[in-house]
Formats: sequence, C-alpha cells, structure tokens
Amino acid sequence: MSTSGQDGDFWRGERDAIFRRETGEEWGAYLGLFHLGIPQDMAVGLRKRLSLKTFVETGTHIGTTSYWASRQFDHVITIEANQALYDRSQKKLAGAHNVELLFGSSPIVLRSFVAKLERPALFWLDAHWSGPGTAGQDYQCPVLEEIVVVDSGEHQHIIMIDDARLFMNPLPSLLRPEAWPTLPVIIDHLRQRFPDAYLMVHADVIVRVPAESRDALETLMHNSVTSPLARINTAVKQGARKVRDALK
Repeated sequence: MSTSGQDGDFWRGERDAIFRRETGEEWGAYLGLFHLGIPQDMAVGLRKRLSLKTFVETGTHIGTTSYWASRQFDHVITIEANQALYDRSQKKLAGAHNVELLFGSSPIVLRSFVAKLERPALFWLDAHWSGPGTAGQDYQCPVLEEIVVVDSGEHQHIIMIDDARLFMNPLPSLLRPEAWPTLPVIIDHLRQRFPDAYLMVHADVIVRVPAESRDALETLMHNSVTSPLARINTAVKQGARKVRDALK
C-alpha cells in the first residue's frame, strides 16, 4: 500500500497511533518506510524500454500511485477492496480519465480482465492488509493468488511486489504469519509458468521481468542507485566550494 504527501502522512499517523494502542508495539519497527510507494524511475524506465501501455495496481488506498501512473501510462487499472478508501479514491481520481477504478477482492477482480489484455502490462501488487482502516484483515496477503491470476493470461507481464521485507522478516503480532508467504514461496510462484524469468529485489520491491529484459532492469537498478549518490556527491562538493569561497 503506497502513501505519499500530506494525505499519506495523516494516514500513517492515524495508523501508527491505532496500532500502538491495540498492540503496544511500533508499526514502523516492523514494517518501516524503506521506500515510499513505487520506485518511479524504475517503473517509468521499464515502461519506456519495454513499450508498456497499461499499469495495473492492486491496493489503491487513497489513489496516490494510480494518480501518478495516470500521467505516465496510457491506461491505468486500480483495485481497492475497502469501501471507504474506494470512495475516497473516486474523488481523487475523478479528473484522471485514463484510470479505471474497480472495487472488490483483487484476485477476483483481476480474473475479470487479465485474459483480455492485448499486450504485456506492468502489475504493481500492493493489496496486503496494512493495518486498521484498510482491507484484508481476514485475508491479509493475497499476493500468491494474484500472481497465479496475472500469469493465467496470454502474456508474460512485468510484476512488481511492494514491501519485500514483509516476506523476509518476522511480522508484528497483529499480523498472522501463516497468512503471509515467505520470499522463496513467492519466487516459486513467479517462476511457475515462466521459469526463465529474471527476478530482483530492489528498493523493498520484488521485480520480475522476462529473461530477455534482464539487462534493461539491471541498468535501471544501477541508475537508481548511482544517480542519487551522484547528486549527493555534487551537492557536497558545491557546499564545500561555497565554504572555501566564504573563508577567502
């Protein structure tokens, strides 16, 4: 579930307060905020390099990611199972005419259109339960069923799964470990139909692309790491130069 901006800050504050009150634990200590939302540079890079037209999201939340995607992709399909969040997203996305907001359980809704997709799409899977006020307390992590449905169609789609750390680390007591697959199980599902697919975990996201797209993904990953470091290095050098000039 992706959040950013003032709406996201407010929601996280409310969620953290409820979680702390109900469990006596800190949400962030377990789930963290390693990366806020989808790695945008990587998603846009994959769109450009692989000529992707459609972006599919499970877990709309307040519509932040789908609104961003509406400015990057020709067609956006986003699925939300919480009525209040769905209603809120309808208002936020009212002006984004290339966004199709659907209500319901993500595996069920995905089945209604995946087979109709005419070309590979980018799937952003982020429909797991994210605490009070979100969908899925009784079905906390539908990602395995989502993968099966996504791969039931004609094409090998690009898949990005948010919050990779949740599948590799102990979960807070509010979550049921038996409801959450481990990373090896997710990898097995991602390779069940496409055994040669290339997988990577980067920026807290599990990414799957076709084998022939490995070089493109690795280049994007490398750029996403080196570009910020280069900007930081440049800023440090500029700051040091200003200090030297001031001391002359």
